[in-house]
Amino acid sequence: MKSPPIPLSGKATNQEFAGVRVIVGTLRVSLRNILRMRRGQREVVFIVVLTALGYIGAGLFYGYLLGFDTQTPLTCPVCPNISSSGIPLQKFLVRTIVLGTLNALFFLFVAWILRGLIAVTGKIWRSARTER
Repeated sequence: MKSPPIPLSGKATNQEFAGVRVIVGTLRVSLRNILRMRRGQREVVFIVVLTALGYIGAGLFYGYLLGFDTQTPLTCPVCPNISSSGIPLQKFLVRTIVLGTLNALFFLFVAWILRGLIAVTGKIWRSARTER
């Protein structure tokens, strides 16, 4: 079932969508708005943030191709250090897209496993508390 459109709030340039207020092209997310989101909306935000971190990490790892000194193994654990010939911008874009996807999947995999372990631990802890 589709939810009704969210009306404009505040100034004419403000819009709210899924608890996130967009103000004249900038994104402002507050913890209060995230906590007010429904469960499915929070999961979508969780996935989008981790996916963005995967691509940003790959971009930082291969930033040396564009002249930036940002290469650390913590930003992209799945990115190998590849030596090849070609145009640096093309190598940067291809590696960031391909290996950024793998990095994002790795981040999502680890995060969902941790989130599942926390959820299971919380259920076990709550059931043990109610039995007392």
